[in-house]
Amino acid sequence: MSIRRNALPREALASALVVGMLGIALTAPAEGSREYVQATIDEIPTAVAVADSGVIAGSLYDAQAIALVDPDGTVRQALLDCPPVDVAIAPDGATAWAVCQESNHLNVVDVVSLEVTLASTKVGGLDSIDYLPAVDELIIGSLEGWVLAVTEVSSGGYALRRWSQFPQDGPHRITQVAPLGDGTGAYAITDSGDLAFADLLFGVDPRIIKRASSGRSFQSVATSPFGTALYAVVIDSTRPQIVTTVEVVDMATGDARQSVPLAIAGGLFPRFDLAAGFRALYLTAEVNAETPWGSNGLLTLPVSSRGRIGDVRVAPVALAQGSATAVSADFTRVAFGTTGRQVLGIVVDDRPYPASVRISAQAKGTRFTISGSATSMPVLTELVVFTRDLTKKASTFKKHAKRATVNFQGDIAWSGKPPSKRFAVFISGAGAKSNTVTVTAR
Repeated sequence: MSIRRNALPREALASALVVGMLGIALTAPAEGSREYVQATIDEIPTAVAVADSGVIAGSLYDAQAIALVDPDGTVRQALLDCPPVDVAIAPDGATAWAVCQESNHLNVVDVVSLEVTLASTKVGGLDSIDYLPAVDELIIGSLEGWVLAVTEVSSGGYALRRWSQFPQDGPHRITQVAPLGDGTGAYAITDSGDLAFADLLFGVDPRIIKRASSGRSFQSVATSPFGTALYAVVIDSTRPQIVTTVEVVDMATGDARQSVPLAIAGGLFPRFDLAAGFRALYLTAEVNAETPWGSNGLLTLPVSSRGRIGDVRVAPVALAQGSATAVSADFTRVAFGTTGRQVLGIVVDDRPYPASVRISAQAKGTRFTISGSATSMPVLTELVVFTRDLTKKASTFKKHAKRATVNFQGDIAWSGKPPSKRFAVFISGAGAKSNTVTVTAR
């Protein structure tokens, strides 16, 4: 039986608890962050999810249950008929969902009454689940190679909108999905460490973006809130000591655009879980990582306005070894599951960077091109191009019919016909205006 990336079988638990075992100890909260709940549950949670309201759901594999932790620390359980490996929760904290590898049914949990109902997916090996509030959909990954988009969630319809399945000529067991917020696609990790992308707009077969090798395998992935960056935990096991990095990954090729080392004790191969906010990544490791701020298994990395990541730091508030992490839909709360059978919730001062656009431009002959980058704008945001003919004294800025579009890397590229030999250009939209550039055609 395959266990999800952060679902810990009993023999792995013993190892995780022995190596660098550290009891829960509170530290001074980071500025803008504070702990709001710390609760002990029956076992190590295989996954966690946190609502905007602060309710935390944790999947309990051995107990075949979902632990529900209220902001006041009250712990309740909703009993299932199968061992859950992943869990999701609605922003208002009223409904939770869980999936089991042994079942082709989605478990729908009423958080108030603890009543559990089932919705069939007609697919087995369910192993990963995420809720997308912007489109009211659940994105589910399966060990049988499926990625499912389930819609009509709030109405209780649970209709299968789109699915994407690997061809049957090779095993691609999906163990984690990292969907785009608009439900058009999802990045996925296979149990062999491959990185794949599933198209949920047209339902074409998933494709392997980067195949795992002995030198590089993907352990956990997360997309940025605006869908313009992909982050991953990557392990290189070719060296005498295993090397672990947190990376900014090229969304088209799977190659590393930036790597930050994660100082894990040599020879260890722990499980990781990664979640992304606007200004930080949150990471759990079964064993402690060394940082300039101390040793911990609950970690965070700052994220710049352009999506670059800073050095690994100890997560605010708690010291523990982690089994799972998640951020709320509004990105103001973070939940951690720990190997000490605890669930921790923190409030974080996380918000989008101000929307901005930066451009450069050039013209040669009859071709005029703009290149640039955007901050805090969703993928496919359209921006208006304005140009002014500087060879005419009374000219004003005029709008072009052709729009510029933010791509999946947060970049902008546009081309058109120059209005004259010398002109000025800027672009605007989504509440932001770029710098104005003067261009002289060559």
